[in-house]
Amino acid sequence: MNAGDISVRNHLNTIVLLGNHLPRRCGIATFTTDLLNALIGESPESSFWALAMNDIPEGYLYPNEVHFEINQNKIMEYKLA
Repeated sequence: MNAGDISVRNHLNTIVLLGNHLPRRCGIATFTTDLLNALIGESPESSFWALAMNDIPEGYLYPNEVHFEINQNKIMEYKLA
């Protein structure tokens, strides 16, 4: 790690991932979940959470790391997010 990496890390307080998230079953959900968990493990002093995209109106039973959900087929929800 170089000095630039440390400088950036010290200034990041919150990072939000927008994407599919487990328990939704797809490769992007697995990737987003794994990435979020890796970020949390790498920098526990920062805040990391996800905004999940739903493909069904009722959504999913997400873990606490998912703070918000949007319906992937409703453009207005993207604007609100």
